[in-house]
Amino acid sequence: MVPREIWEEVNQLYLSVADHAENGVSPRRRDSFLKSVIRGCQALTGLIEGTLSHGPARTFIELGRQLERADMTTRIVDVRSASLLPQNPEELLPFENLQWMSVLKSLTAYQMYRQQVRLRVRGPDVLRFLLQDPNLPRSIACSLETLGHELTLLPRQDRPAATVSLVRADVVDADIQALAHSPSKLHLFIDELQIGFAAIHDTLSATYFVNDDSVPRVTQTQSQSQSQSHAGDNDND
Repeated sequence: MVPREIWEEVNQLYLSVADHAENGVSPRRRDSFLKSVIRGCQALTGLIEGTLSHGPARTFIELGRQLERADMTTRIVDVRSASLLPQNPEELLPFENLQWMSVLKSLTAYQMYRQQVRLRVRGPDVLRFLLQDPNLPRSIACSLETLGHELTLLPRQDRPAATVSLVRADVVDADIQALAHSPSKLHLFIDELQIGFAAIHDTLSATYFVNDDSVPRVTQTQSQSQSQSHAGDNDND
């Protein structure tokens, strides 16, 4: 059960995208269309944050969002870095800083980079920021940290939490300088992270969704807790 406003926002966004898909989007309008989709997704996130009660439904939504966010950050970094990182560490590609700025902007991270890093935009610094920064919501380390925290709200979280911790340790302990100076090493590292994300997904699925009885037990646990809380409130009354 989710608030009606969330369903309305989901349906409105779906109908808008379906209409554009059916009628086609001209190259001139493509940018504004994609921005409208992004704004719709952000509005949906805001509605979930502001209206959905804390419970299993919200927790699983947050788990999915953080896992997808980490995965998409790795994909953007992987695709863009292949053409931005020089094979020779001494080589400076033309307009390199402008291209790395575009990577940051594509993740809505440019202003936060300037605020926190306070250095000119450079490949190694951008990689460190997007991979390891603990405060940037779209950094991989931050997404995994949030994912691990959300798991503490669920029962039987030992296996998923252990998998998340292993992947996060790989991110935090990564040698950014070595990765920044070798596009092939960075590509292999991101491949390993994506395999780790798949392992997190599989562990979550096996723990909570493979058996039909799994999800009701989560809800039941919370319901019992809420019932006890209500009973305590009634006693106080």
